[in-house]
Amino acid sequence: MFDGLLFRGIMLATRRNDVATPLHIGMTFTINAEHLSATGDKTRDALVRRHATEENPGVSADG
Repeated sequence: MFDGLLFRGIMLATRRNDVATPLHIGMTFTINAEHLSATGDKTRDALVRRHATEENPGVSADG
């Protein structure tokens, strides 16, 4: 999408970074992908830990 906008001479602006560049777009996607991966790893580890202690991994500790 970003390349298509640039090809048509349309600049993408954000409130945080003003005018977006290919570097901004690439870094944002990389950081978001890393965050999603870390969240998945933490979720998996927590479920494995709860299963190892014979707790029901589908029910939260609060209730």
